[in-house]
Amino acid sequence: MKTHRDFSNDLATSSTQEFDYPVDATLMSVTDTQSYVSYANSAFLDVSGYSLEDMQGKPHNIVRHPDMPKEAFADLWATLKGGSTWSALVKNRRANGSEHYWVRANVTPIRSGGDVVGYMSVRTRPESHETNAAESIYRDFREGRAQRKYAFHQGLIVRKGLFAWLRIGQVLPVRWRIRLALGGMALACIASVLAGAPTWALALTPVLTALVGTAWLEARIARPLSQLRRQATDVASGQVAPSISPNRVDEIGMTARAINQSGLNLRALIGDVATQIQGMQHNNQLALQNNEALKTRTEQTSAHLREVTATAH
Repeated sequence: MKTHRDFSNDLATSSTQEFDYPVDATLMSVTDTQSYVSYANSAFLDVSGYSLEDMQGKPHNIVRHPDMPKEAFADLWATLKGGSTWSALVKNRRANGSEHYWVRANVTPIRSGGDVVGYMSVRTRPESHETNAAESIYRDFREGRAQRKYAFHQGLIVRKGLFAWLRIGQVLPVRWRIRLALGGMALACIASVLAGAPTWALALTPVLTALVGTAWLEARIARPLSQLRRQATDVASGQVAPSISPNRVDEIGMTARAINQSGLNLRALIGDVATQIQGMQHNNQLALQNNEALKTRTEQTSAHLREVTATAH
């Protein structure tokens, strides 16, 4: 039986039809540290096509589609082993083998007493333009064309090689973003002095650099933090807010993932509770119907006995 150490089932692609499911569905599963399924909610079972008996205790890769590149799952386990949350688009195969469905998987370690005891995966339906882009780049990975230019990093696809510097905007820590912005302002002022700029230029240079630095910090720090605050407020108040999926894994990006995970966990919990309540209501209705039927049969039997007794006399 395969564990998470076997990252791929089959490198060959499989032609399957896409299965559509509700945009507000929240698919959740829990595995142990070896990626064996211990729990799957009803939404995940419905979309995957498996029953709980079919999935429970089985390796999680039973839902894996062969179109997924092995690099994605290698990055998944490297990220989880590092204690971080992994978020990326994943193509899964349904139980019938002829259909697939795309999810945005958000996987996080489950801890107890400081130790990792399992992993929780909460999935939502991505937009079609996201799946189209993922289909294309994942195909390049499978066919060996993407590895020269791209790599997976905590669920993101980042540049490598000569253009690795382009990934700075995705992975650079926030403290270094601030340091670079302020350092750039200082260097611009020093450069103007060393160049012997006239007095008006000496006055104008710090003003312009401050404006540029302020605009950059606003776009990369202040505005994303404001979005996170609104998202956190929505989650804390119990609202089901849309997820924020920034294309970065610095402190802001990872905080966004944590907030998203909390919101998705809440959605999954609400969905499970609603399903349980519907099941209880259905069972109560059946019980009422059965009681009513039993009452009717009892009355009919009692009337029949009275008729028999009257006839006998």
